[in-house]
Amino acid sequence: LYTLQYTEKEVLGMVESINDIEYCLLNELFTHSKFRKKRLTKYLEYIQSSHSNNVEEILLAGNTNTYRGFYTDIKLVSNADNPLVLVNKYYRLPNDYKPKYLKEVKNQYAIYGGIYLNYETCFHFEKLCKDAENLGYSIFAASAFRDFDRQKTIYDCYVSYDGKTKADTYSARAGQSEHQTGYAVDVQGSFGIYTDFAKTKEFFWMKRNAHKYGFILRYNIN
Repeated sequence: LYTLQYTEKEVLGMVESINDIEYCLLNELFTHSKFRKKRLTKYLEYIQSSHSNNVEEILLAGNTNTYRGFYTDIKLVSNADNPLVLVNKYYRLPNDYKPKYLKEVKNQYAIYGGIYLNYETCFHFEKLCKDAENLGYSIFAASAFRDFDRQKTIYDCYVSYDGKTKADTYSARAGQSEHQTGYAVDVQGSFGIYTDFAKTKEFFWMKRNAHKYGFILRYNIN
């Protein structure tokens, strides 16, 4: 701890608050490539609340704040225009945020007109769709950029149907949807229903190839 430039007072405070098992875990944490000094108190909080001894799990929880309940201690992002911006149940965009450069997805690669993405994202998505088409696959944008008001309308609708607790499991609250960044896109394939996309041949093609165009599968099942 001293080599990490913690003060004597900080070190004594930590030592007093942890047991022998946690002490051993800290030694593993300090030498891990994902360890971040400024997150140490978060790691300790997670260890003590979860009693986990899985170093990877502890680092993930502490580095991403996911040890807290959803929609608690929400922070406003300061890098909304950065492609690496993190928007989720803990980090939100300003209500009036809108990407500076949006481009409409070409009709042949969208299920209807008026679907927009960040300009560069749109270019790469259309390239993905075109290359897939040349190989016999059909990939279309089903939903992309949504501003704060549109997301609020969608979320409120789900709440009216299923209640807030259930809606929070599958829909983001306004300001905390990645769709507002302009970088996220819901897609559908040959089935024609985007909620069944995982059952299509296009889904398996994208799992193998989407990263070549700068895309990832944002959320796995469950």
